[in-house]
Amino acid sequence: MCKTTDESKPVTSREAVHAAASIIESKIAECGAVSGAECLKIMHEKMAVLNLLQKYLPGCITSTSLLDSVKSVLEERGYHAGNTLFAQSLCPDELNHEEGEMTHMFQKYWGEVFHLGGLAGIPFTGRTGFKAFSSHVPDNGHCFVLMAPHIGLDTDGNLGFYNREGQDHSGNCIHSAAGALCCGAAVGALKYCMSCTEEPTPGNCPMDYQMQYIFQQVFKAKDTLLAIEDKNQQQARLITHVHDFANEMLDGITNVNFGHSTDSTLVVLTGIQVNMPRPFEDFFQPCSFYIQKKDGSREDLMRFLH
Repeated sequence: MCKTTDESKPVTSREAVHAAASIIESKIAECGAVSGAECLKIMHEKMAVLNLLQKYLPGCITSTSLLDSVKSVLEERGYHAGNTLFAQSLCPDELNHEEGEMTHMFQKYWGEVFHLGGLAGIPFTGRTGFKAFSSHVPDNGHCFVLMAPHIGLDTDGNLGFYNREGQDHSGNCIHSAAGALCCGAAVGALKYCMSCTEEPTPGNCPMDYQMQYIFQQVFKAKDTLLAIEDKNQQQARLITHVHDFANEMLDGITNVNFGHSTDSTLVVLTGIQVNMPRPFEDFFQPCSFYIQKKDGSREDLMRFLH
């Protein structure tokens, strides 16, 4: 831990320093110089962002740390790109699929990717999608599925919103333009709960089935969610609820009928993807990480994620 001055709080996070350094470098390029006091102010602002994140979504780690930990655990157990097929179930939002984002890093490491997800990262391809994916697994090989809904964090410290490039607002009001909501499907479902008293039925809107399903599932937690006065806590609880019912669907569609070997396994990693304000790297809150074996047993790997 490195002390700054007697008047300031300690700077304890390398991620905060890296983010601050990027901004300081830009300011020097633009203005020629930055004072020491301004540098400290920027670093403390970035520390405040990370403190807020850990308050509402504790246990978050960077995408790089996540991949490094997963690689270490699985390589030690014999998993590699040649014997493991990777699938991901994340929201199609462009924020989740840009170069340098978690999905890009995982895909680059594993070599190929099968997409299981739809809106909010829910594995809407269902049993048919998983069957198609698992039929592509190498003989005596393994499946690895990453599933995560996502949530944004804007520059004003509001969870559920994001400062998108080309837009001059973050949407830091639940009634703002949907383009800045993040995840728009999850927050949109919460907005539905605020204005409607009847539970939606997915079959009533076949042209928008995925969103209607999300409406229905969020509506089940309506009373709990709307009773939360702290808006950041409300958004954190909302995306946790989305993770939970997405994970239930994932459990319902997956199996281990692949690989032609009793040693073939299914690796599952689930959590919440956090789209951080630039220049931060995105973060990830792990919720589950395990190896599902053909005999029905599971090896819990959560302790290795740090």
